[in-house]
Amino acid sequence: MTKSTIVQLVAMGAAAAVFYFLGHRTAATVLGIVAGVVLVLAVVAPGALHTFQELIERLVGWLASIVGLVLLTLVYFTVFFPGALWLRLRRIDLLNRAFPCRGKSNWIERVDYGTDNLLYEKPYTRPHGRGDK
Repeated sequence: MTKSTIVQLVAMGAAAAVFYFLGHRTAATVLGIVAGVVLVLAVVAPGALHTFQELIERLVGWLASIVGLVLLTLVYFTVFFPGALWLRLRRIDLLNRAFPCRGKSNWIERVDYGTDNLLYEKPYTRPHGRGDK
């Protein structure tokens, strides 16, 4: 028996005992049966137990992914969507994304473009290449 199997058996036994003493006899019985199956498989067929543990691990991974997606969807539609809708209805833009219509333009008036063929030899010929102008 591996160390992880022993830890699983102890955890299942403790959980079954807690369920039994709290009055949840059905849950304690099911958990006790699963612990018994794991114990028998660990002693008789360790390869089958390893396959069974891999199957349970994959099922738990899928279940965790599904629960995570459901919870994230609930949070999105109960928190973020109404908050965004409220801000949009009140015309509050916290990121200040509006384009400044009355600001100065960044347009630079270029001189001699289209007439001077030296400008098309390589990029930035006028500012960096030649110092004649």
